[in-house]
Amino acid sequence: MTASKSAATDQRPLIAAGFMVISTIGFVAMHVIIQRVSQDLHPFVTAFFRCMFGILVVLPWFMKSGLEPLRTSKPGLLLLRAFVNTLAMMMFFWALAITPLMTTTALAFTSPIMATVMAIFFFGERLGPRRIGAVVVGSVGVLIILRPGLIPLELGPLLLLVSCFLWAVTVLIVKIISKTESSVTITAYMTLMMAPMTFVFALPFWQTPTLEQLLWLALGGSLGTIGHLTMTQALKVADTATVMPLDFLKLVWSAVFSYALFLTIPDFWTQVGGVVICAASAYLAYRSHRELRPSIKV
Repeated sequence: MTASKSAATDQRPLIAAGFMVISTIGFVAMHVIIQRVSQDLHPFVTAFFRCMFGILVVLPWFMKSGLEPLRTSKPGLLLLRAFVNTLAMMMFFWALAITPLMTTTALAFTSPIMATVMAIFFFGERLGPRRIGAVVVGSVGVLIILRPGLIPLELGPLLLLVSCFLWAVTVLIVKIISKTESSVTITAYMTLMMAPMTFVFALPFWQTPTLEQLLWLALGGSLGTIGHLTMTQALKVADTATVMPLDFLKLVWSAVFSYALFLTIPDFWTQVGGVVICAASAYLAYRSHRELRPSIKV
């Protein structure tokens, strides 16, 4: 029994890595689709349909389990998470429509850094000198990409940073919720609640999509929901230090998609800044794991 349990435990990092790889591909592919569709549709309308078609992914759960996925002890936190996530999505989709894909992906890595700092206020966590250093390095990565004073500070990157701040808030909320709720419940509530919320934002800018646009939006919505589900599942299967460093694959997929679809190569400073921010995020995850390890009973 002990050997069997040990073998199952040994497989957990590999299984979590598989979920995370799928998640990174799903998110970047969704971003490519949204960026393309948003050239013709208002980003808020695009966000609404992304949520609507994302519901298609969770429908099989209800067909199989009825309303069981909606059974929860934290409806308030799930509602708060959906609202904050909606605001973050609105800004992110707006930024995605006016910002290069690689820049979007690189700046998105600031969310874990922001979450680390915010955890001081949410959970009373203390940052040691190494984690403070990683936060500073990550901030330098942002400055490398934005280069304030050297190039004009555009609206897209500013929207991205605000969006990342809001997403960092949702990360902390999910950290609380996931202690008692399954990844299916968390994803189901997010998808079902965000559809009507995004509709409110989209209504003043309403445009009816063409059939082709609807098909692309359906694919993008499904990929986004799959990305959220697999990321949540990866974090439940293995610790953050094992999972989050693989998030750097988003940079790889963004570069590949940018060249393959748009024949564009990200500028040098964006690549450097992205790597710096990603490295800082990965190190923060590693340090968090190391600091928690002594209290974990094996």
